[in-house]
Amino acid sequence: MGPDCGTAVIGGVGLGFANKVRPGRIGIVAAAGTGLQQVMSVIDSLGEGISEAIGTGGRDLSEEVGGITTFMGLALLESDSNTAVKVVISKPPHPSVRDNLIRALEDGSKPAVVCFMGEDVKAQRSESGKVLFAGDLEETAVLACRLTSGEGKERLHSDSELDELAYRLARTIDGEGFLRGLYSGGTLCHETLTILRRAGIDAYSNIAQDKEFLLTNPLESVAHTCIDMGEDYFTRGKPHPMLEPGLRIPRHIEEARHEDVGILLFDLVLGYGSHPNPAGVTAEAVKEARRIREDMGKGLVQIAVIVGTAGDPQDVEKQAGILREAGAEVLFSNRAATELVARIIKERGGARPCLR
Repeated sequence: MGPDCGTAVIGGVGLGFANKVRPGRIGIVAAAGTGLQQVMSVIDSLGEGISEAIGTGGRDLSEEVGGITTFMGLALLESDSNTAVKVVISKPPHPSVRDNLIRALEDGSKPAVVCFMGEDVKAQRSESGKVLFAGDLEETAVLACRLTSGEGKERLHSDSELDELAYRLARTIDGEGFLRGLYSGGTLCHETLTILRRAGIDAYSNIAQDKEFLLTNPLESVAHTCIDMGEDYFTRGKPHPMLEPGLRIPRHIEEARHEDVGILLFDLVLGYGSHPNPAGVTAEAVKEARRIREDMGKGLVQIAVIVGTAGDPQDVEKQAGILREAGAEVLFSNRAATELVARIIKERGGARPCLR
C-alpha cells in the first residue's frame, strides 16, 4: 500500500477500508480508495470476484513519483496465475506517467480495463486492442466482468429505470431545485462532478479542478454543489465520515433548510473499517430533512448511493432498507445516482445557470 492509501485487499484480506468480496480472476491497481471500493462492490454484485486489489495512494501517478507502486502492482498481476483481467483506476495521471502505463498494459499478456476519471473516453484508443477505456467506475466493473466471463454483463440500474425515477421525482421538487451532494468518498465526489459536467451541468465543489467552480468557503454551498466531506478541511482533528457518519448530519439538515435546494445526494461506504451502521445514523438526518421540508410545504428528493456487498458486516440490503424506510431513494452505483440527478434537473427544464 502506497502513502495516503486507505484501501487494499491482498490475498483475500482487507487492509484499511475494505469490502468483503468473493475471490475471482480480476486484479485491480487503484490510486483511488472509494473508487476501488465501488468497482469491487459492483464486480461482486455482477457475480465475479477479485484476485488482488492493490491500493497505491492518490499521489502515485504524479510526475514526481512516476507510478512506482502502480507498476509494481501490475507486474504482480501479470505474473499471477489467478488473475485473468487487469484493472487500473485513478484520476488522470501525469501525461508522461500515463504514456508509460498504457505502454506497459499494451505489452502485457492479459486484457486490461482503465478508468482515468475525467478523461474523454471517446478519444482513447488501444493499439493492440488489449486495453479498454471506461468512462466511470461502474462501467469499469462491467467491462472487467465481461472480459472475465465472456458474458454480456449489464449495469446495475438500467436507463429505463433511471428515466422512470427521474420523471416521478422531478414532479416532487419546487423552486430552483438545486443539488447538494455530501460525500464521504472523495473519488465518488470527483466522479459526480465529471458526470454532471458531461451532462452539461456545472457544479461547485471544494475539490473542483476548474478554479471557476472551486468554492471559496467549503461551508457555504452555491447553486449546484458537491462537497467531499472526507477532505482535510473537514477531518483535521476529527474522524473521517466513513468512521463517523454523524459528522455529516448538521450539514445535511442545514442544506434541507434552504428553499432553493431540491436534491440531496449522499453516499454510504460499507465494509471493514467503516461505521457498523451508517444507515441507522444517516436515517435520522433523512427523516429530519423530510420533516423540515414538509413544514415548509416544499418537496425534497433525497438520494443515497450505497457502496457495499452482501458479505459486508453491515449487510448492504439491510442498510438500503433502513434508508428507504426513512424516505430516501437508494442506488448501488454512483454513476447511476448522478445520472438520475442529471435527468431530474433536465426534466425540470435543463441545467440551471451557475450563480456566485
